[in-house]
Amino acid sequence: MEDIDQDGIDVGGISNDERNNGNDEGNNENMGNETNDTQNEDADPHKHAFQRKPRKRTSTIWNDFEEVIDADGSKKKCFIEWGIEDKVSTITVDNARYNDVALRILKDNFTLKKKLSFGGRIFHVHCCAYIINLLVQDGIKEVKGIVDIVREGVKYLIAYPRMIQFSDIAKQLQLSSKKLILDCPTHWNSTYMMLATALEYREVFPRYQDRDPSFIYVPSVEDWVKVEHVCDFLGTFNVVTNIISGTEYPTANLFLSELWMIKVLLNEKSADDNEFIRAMASMMKAKFDKYGVNVTC
Repeated sequence: MEDIDQDGIDVGGISNDERNNGNDEGNNENMGNETNDTQNEDADPHKHAFQRKPRKRTSTIWNDFEEVIDADGSKKKCFIEWGIEDKVSTITVDNARYNDVALRILKDNFTLKKKLSFGGRIFHVHCCAYIINLLVQDGIKEVKGIVDIVREGVKYLIAYPRMIQFSDIAKQLQLSSKKLILDCPTHWNSTYMMLATALEYREVFPRYQDRDPSFIYVPSVEDWVKVEHVCDFLGTFNVVTNIISGTEYPTANLFLSELWMIKVLLNEKSADDNEFIRAMASMMKAKFDKYGVNVTC
């Protein structure tokens, strides 16, 4: 049988002396490397043994950037070779503090070379879909109590075997075969879908409670009426978000008309007969105006 070393490598025909000599040479080399590493660490007291290596850029897009050395010696990647430094009018980013800082610095750099369109007032454009997310989140806070009841009820019902019992009741009532949806609280559109789906099963909730007395998350008739109004209100925002978030077609020519629609809707709902809808719309309109979305109606 051939000899196999501890690493699973065939070492047949190699004597023990040769094997040991090879190991000794390897050990000596490793010891030398460790000594050098220790000396280097002693020479540089700021070097940490577990210091992370610089991340290597693997994206091919960096090939189109030109590397320049700043006055402080730091290296930066720039798109000077693209020849678009005098053609940029607006840049769209998410609403994040580091984006605000980066855009402010970039705006200053562009201002030195040319006069920006409209004095730079449209240079930094917030992501439209993100603004809609922020203002709808503010509006949902006005009906937090109702949303929490529905959310806790759905959370209770989607567990097995409760979901089977719930589905059996829905079939008896000849309702659709949709599944209840538990939302992600930070994504308003998932909250909208949760409310809209639960609304279709509002007759099932009290009947399930008859079978399971421990189920206490049953919205009242008045609460369901409010949920219906909220879903009708937020349905427009859901449609607009899907349109301006499309990835298979240009959206720059679509968002303005959609913002106009939202502006008109907020103005109408701010004077709605329902107090909670009026409160929602007023809160959302304040956020809409905060981001300078000035669409004259």
